Amino acid sequence: MIVLASTLSCNGSPRVVRLARSTESLDGSPIPALNGLSETALGSVDSSTMFGAAVAIKSAHAVVGAADAVIGSRQTGAVFQFTQGESGWQAASPLVPMDKTVTSFGSAVSVSTSIIAATGVTSAQLGNVWLWNISPSTGELEAGAQIAPPAAAAGDQSLFGFALVSDATTLIVASPATDGGTPDTASEGAVFVYNLSQLDAPAQTLVPAAASLPTGALSNSYFGYAVALDGDNLVIGAPGESDGVGAAYVFQRSSGSWQQTQRVIATATSSGFGSAVAIRGSWLASAAPDLAPSGAVSVFQLSGSTWGSEHVLVDRPGSSQNRFGCSIGFTGDQLLVGGADSGAINGTQGRVQVFSLDGTWTLEGALYSSAQSTLEFSASLAIDDRAVVVGAQQNAFVFQSQLAGKCDSSSDCASSHCVAGLCCNSECTDACYSCSNDSQAPGMQESGLCLPVAAGLDPRDDCAVSAAPCGQTGVCDGSGACAFADTSTGCGSAGCSADSRGVHGTSHCDGTGACADSTVDACTKGYLCGSSGLCSTTCQQASDCDAQAGYYCKEGACVIGASCSADRTQMYDASGHPSDCIQSLCSDGACHSTCASGDDCRSQQDCRQGVCIDVCSADVPCSVAGFYCSQDGVCVTGARCSADNTTAYGPTGDPVVCLSALCVDGQCGTACTRKSDCVGGLACDDDTHQCVEQPLRAASVSGGCGIQPLTRNNSGLPWLVAAVFGFCGVRRRSQKSRRRSIKC
Repeated sequence: MIVLASTLSCNGSPRVVRLARSTESLDGSPIPALNGLSETALGSVDSSTMFGAAVAIKSAHAVVGAADAVIGSRQTGAVFQFTQGESGWQAASPLVPMDKTVTSFGSAVSVSTSIIAATGVTSAQLGNVWLWNISPSTGELEAGAQIAPPAAAAGDQSLFGFALVSDATTLIVASPATDGGTPDTASEGAVFVYNLSQLDAPAQTLVPAAASLPTGALSNSYFGYAVALDGDNLVIGAPGESDGVGAAYVFQRSSGSWQQTQRVIATATSSGFGSAVAIRGSWLASAAPDLAPSGAVSVFQLSGSTWGSEHVLVDRPGSSQNRFGCSIGFTGDQLLVGGADSGAINGTQGRVQVFSLDGTWTLEGALYSSAQSTLEFSASLAIDDRAVVVGAQQNAFVFQSQLAGKCDSSSDCASSHCVAGLCCNSECTDACYSCSNDSQAPGMQESGLCLPVAAGLDPRDDCAVSAAPCGQTGVCDGSGACAFADTSTGCGSAGCSADSRGVHGTSHCDGTGACADSTVDACTKGYLCGSSGLCSTTCQQASDCDAQAGYYCKEGACVIGASCSADRTQMYDASGHPSDCIQSLCSDGACHSTCASGDDCRSQQDCRQGVCIDVCSADVPCSVAGFYCSQDGVCVTGARCSADNTTAYGPTGDPVVCLSALCVDGQCGTACTRKSDCVGGLACDDDTHQCVEQPLRAASVSGGCGIQPLTRNNSGLPWLVAAVFGFCGVRRRSQKSRRRSIKC
């Protein structure tokens, strides 16, 4: 069976009443007991229960673990709870899990203003943590969640729940024997952080970051053997690190996430450093109770962001094997150090030594149990703003200041402060503070402490009612200040944000007296929130657009920079001023003088040689008066010639076929100077400069009749001669009497 036994670390608090100094000399042995304290034994039970091995306290709740207690007929373990009332500390029903197969329940315990947590072992030999929720109004308990180990700590030797610590919103569960995943990180340990409002969400896993250590240094380090929490600072002990030298790790919470900030080690030789840890404000303590001869505690002070200035506390000279530092905790400017094996006094073994800060840490006295034969007194230790709980073997004791009590004058009080008929630790004149149980938190006893008045009360009329919607409400807020209207109080209607670039819902008070806008939903970039209290999605005028950011209204849309109109016939400069594009369409926010393709031209235009020209067809005539559609589909105007100059077009586009001379300047020619001025098949007469049919003249051919063209060159083609010869023969026979222009 796995047995979970924890050396308790303490929840320090800056509001603890100072323990009175001993009036006896501190030079002798034993150390004198402190004065002015009341002692209450919470119960002595059978020696086999382990009652007192784990203790915790918060306000009016104290809990004591008894991991071997027999409930019914089964040795499941139990958590005994005690509540302080008018007649002192009263026992309530012990807490046990519903599953009767659980064992070692109560091996570790923690209590905060919202929960009681306790560790036990299931039948599968796995550590689990059980929660009970504390009602904020009545203080009554209700069974809560059962937390099983995550996958990383699911092994039966991981010791999940070995140490616990909590506050109102957070539960921290240590698992010091969890393996790191490699032979060099066996039993490295891990700590799991749970958000109490989101227990279904995965816990954040904290492991040591010690990259500078040699290989294997984290093996058997037992990171999580001890844990202590103070606000947003968490310290975790790893007493087995570096072959048992030990270390402590500091983590800080920021935006709900924990990050390691420092690895703290003892400057001198140590053994088991980090077996017990404590933290409060700018002070951190880490103990090495097994360091020869009788243990030691190192106290570090925060300077800037670094824990340094180590001060080492040791037991009285001549002490040995006292396990000095087996439990430690801060109370105000005092440090309590337990030594469970210290020499016996009045039949009691163990003591809690009290060191006070007065320039340096100085021994003031000690706490002892008045019960005879108490063993291992200070084996566990818990501290709250009202009391100190010391665990022993089969017992636990509550020590409190004896300041409280009825009084008629200041002389009736050890503190010299009689406030409203009650001895108090201060004059208690601050608004929303009181020493009276009637105005403090539910269940709080008249402890003689000046503490905040409970939320919703104002017994001395410290808080006036404000007429402002978010002002004071006339009661205290529970933290020592007047309450303001809470965040559920509306103080303004929905509308535009201050810069008109977004909209917000109904404004609510921020709880500190101011009216805060609700979450702002930004308008689409370039658009502004209008008079309707809504973001514009189109624009009608310049004021609809974010001109400060360079946007302007164009065709119903807010745009920025140079741009083109939707039909690309206009360009807009960066200020939104439009200009018409004449030669080609707009592209990339600019008009152009040339085109690259027909896409750059208007409708019924085409790009020809880099220029946009009007085009037409039989179905799409030219739209401009005086223009007509040419054969090549181009709108033209005035007289012109066809591409081959065989046709002339008049001003109206009517065609005239040229029969002799080719077209020149939109008219058929009337004269020629060369053959190329004539239509096909005609030649230019050199004498008349007219285009005529090409003349032929006779030529003698040996052996018969022949013809030859009338040219300056008499060379003829043989085939042409033969053809003409045959033709002449026929003509000669049929028309001998006629003289022809072609002679044979």
